[in-house]
Formats: sequence, structure tokens, C-alpha cells
Amino acid sequence: MDEILKMEVRQISNRKNKICLCVGIGKCIISVIEMLLIKFYFKSKWPGQNVDLFFLWLGIIGILMILIAGVNIVSNIEINKYLKNSAYGIDYQKEISTYKIIGKNKKKIKNGALKFEKYSAWKEYIEKTFEAIIDNEDAYRFMVRRLRNKESYKELITSAVIPIEIGMLTVFYSAGIDTSKIGTILSILVSAVILLIIVVVNYLDCKEEINFILDFNEIVFPSKFHLKSISYH
Repeated sequence: MDEILKMEVRQISNRKNKICLCVGIGKCIISVIEMLLIKFYFKSKWPGQNVDLFFLWLGIIGILMILIAGVNIVSNIEINKYLKNSAYGIDYQKEISTYKIIGKNKKKIKNGALKFEKYSAWKEYIEKTFEAIIDNEDAYRFMVRRLRNKESYKELITSAVIPIEIGMLTVFYSAGIDTSKIGTILSILVSAVILLIIVVVNYLDCKEEINFILDFNEIVFPSKFHLKSISYH
């Protein structure tokens, strides 16, 4: 166990999440400034023009980006506290990066990931690498906690996008803006595409991480995983 205690593991990076957070905040600020200028400087009705609707959607997308980034940042900070003083020797970034490229011909390798052509080869590697923590209760709880965080995040993604889409359409129609104008149509398409890209990318990434944790737990904690499977039947 002493050897495991001395093992250094890299922290989960929040770089992309921080960029997403900053961009989201920027979008919200721009949206608010536009609204304030229209209402208090130009003394006009808001929303009253196509451009107003575009900036409104920009703000909504910004809020979504802040929400997604914020949840990820908080979750990663919490996990990094465990990784910093990890007694399990789990280099989480390396292992999940390795899992994501199993059977793929990736030229650019991130986080020191290893390449495996088949799942069976990866499984054998996991069994040998983490032999010291097989069915270890604390290590298992660490991974379960991460799994629950990602499952909650996945649920947040799927439950947030629908009401936001409905809200955008509701505001659009209630504003009484002419939909025949090309500016309005383009703003709808741009907003919808941006929102869709954000949601899909985050959803797929989250789903893949959940699959990694489930496979990892099945291999490293076989007895606990078996007991959990029995409890569902």
C-alpha cells in the first residue's frame, strides 16, 4: 500500500470548463447590455426587433453554458481533492483517456493514454495495474461517487435543454416578431445549432465517462459489482 500512496496522479483539468464558463458569462453580459440600451437609452420596446430576439437567445445560451461549466467545475474540484491525496493509485485522466481510444487509431494521445486494439487487452491491463485495490471498499466508493456525479450531470443535460428550447420558442411567438424576415430565421437556426452542439458534445462525453466507470468497476471490484447486479433482480 505504501507504494500506492506515493504514486502521483494528475488532476482532472477544468480548462475547457473555465473557457465555457467565461464564454457563457460573456454572452449573458452582452445580452443584458443590449436589453438595457434598448429599454433605457433608446426608450424602445424590448423585444421589438429581430436583433433583440437574437440577443435574448444569446443570453439563454450563455446561461446554459454557465450551468454546464459550473456543475463540471464543482464536480472536478471535489474529485481532485481525492486524487491529490489518493491512496488508490488511480490516474483518472490517463485511464479515461485510454478507455476512449480503445480500438481507435488516434495519432494524438492525451494525458499519457495507452493504446489497445481490443477491449480484452485493456481489461487485462486494468486487472494487472490495479491488482492492489481489487474489491477495495474505499476505492470502490470513490468510483461510485464519481459515477453518481456523472449520472446526475447527464440527467441535468437531458432535462435542461427541453424547457430551454420551449422557452425560446414561447418568447419568440409571444413577441409577435415577423418570422418571414431572414434575420429572424437565421437567428433561430444559429441559436438552435449552437445549443444542440453544446448539449450533444457534453452528453456524449458524459455518457462515455459513465461507461468507463461501469466497466472499470466491473473489472476492479467484481464482488461488489456482482452484489449490486443481484440487488437489481
